[in-house]
Amino acid sequence: MFYTIYADLCHKIGRSPSWVAQELGINKATVSYWKNNSTANPSNETIRKIADYFNVSIDYLSGKNTSAEPDISNIRY
Repeated sequence: MFYTIYADLCHKIGRSPSWVAQELGINKATVSYWKNNSTANPSNETIRKIADYFNVSIDYLSGKNTSAEPDISNIRY
């Protein structure tokens, strides 16, 4: 669930999941792990970084609150 939401956010800003991870200092192998393991989730610190980057809630990234479309218009990339 996490990777699907993360990848969708990345594509909405025209960036690959690996590119965004690199921007955030996250190893590309970690992104591959998320992609290939549907139950994999990032650490609390990493999920906070990603939530801050996309200006979304941790609940949104975790799939707990997907009802509201995130506002990604203020992303600095």
